[in-house]
Amino acid sequence: MSGNPARGPATVRCPDCRQDVPVPPGAHPGDVIGCPNCAGLALRVREDGGRWVAQLAPTVSCPDCDRVIVLPEGARPGDRVRSCGREYRLTFEYGAWALEPT
Repeated sequence: MSGNPARGPATVRCPDCRQDVPVPPGAHPGDVIGCPNCAGLALRVREDGGRWVAQLAPTVSCPDCDRVIVLPEGARPGDRVRSCGREYRLTFEYGAWALEPT
């Protein structure tokens, strides 16, 4: 059951595994949390009609260090992303995000 963001402890349903995921106390709409059931899956929480809901947050791996970067809302192909002191161009092909050197 999803809770009311203004009323404290709540859960969101993971859109991938469909399990309830706790929303940490103090969370705000737009925050990113991890699904403990889905390895490495990032969820962006939102308020919708007084309830918490979750959407998959797009991620990309840094080509230099393999660190997973959660992309900001509204990320689009062609955007610039900085990681490891370098700038990369964001691409989206075959259903996946990637970073290419600029």
